Amino acid sequence: MLTKKRVLVLFLLILMVSVIHSNAVNAYQLLGFKWSNPNPVTYYLNGNANTNNAFLSSINNWNNALPSNVSLQRVYNNFNVYAYDWYDSTDGRDGLFVISDGEVYIALNRYHTDNYSSLKRQSVAGHEIGHSLGLDEEDSAICIMISNTFNRWELLQIYKPKTDDINGINALY
Repeated sequence: MLTKKRVLVLFLLILMVSVIHSNAVNAYQLLGFKWSNPNPVTYYLNGNANTNNAFLSSINNWNNALPSNVSLQRVYNNFNVYAYDWYDSTDGRDGLFVISDGEVYIALNRYHTDNYSSLKRQSVAGHEIGHSLGLDEEDSAICIMISNTFNRWELLQIYKPKTDDINGINALY
């Protein structure tokens, strides 16, 4: 026989799961910019081998999830997004997204990411690619755009775009 306490715990657990599930569907946030022609959005990779591999794997992960009107492609000239790495022990960020003078930059901070597993590095690269497509941070859904790498990777093991990320792209394009 279930006690009142067990029934209450079960009810709260079911309620939590339903709230998380419902929030995950349309919780995405947009940055306020989008590509006029997102097919393809082109990336020039100028990092070390680990950084470039993380960006390449993340480009493939995004391409496998994106709708047909949006695609990502690595190129060697005439690019939309410059992807690189930097090394700064004084910067707490492991990834970076910047728009400056109309140019889009994404980067991994090797001070942090050199010690990451390849999938954790992909989690950071995939997150930054999400920004380069127009998605903002989103901490109320299970998605690649969770702002904190610890929450996104260590707690949830997310390194590929999820439903909420793709819903954001669909809303944008």
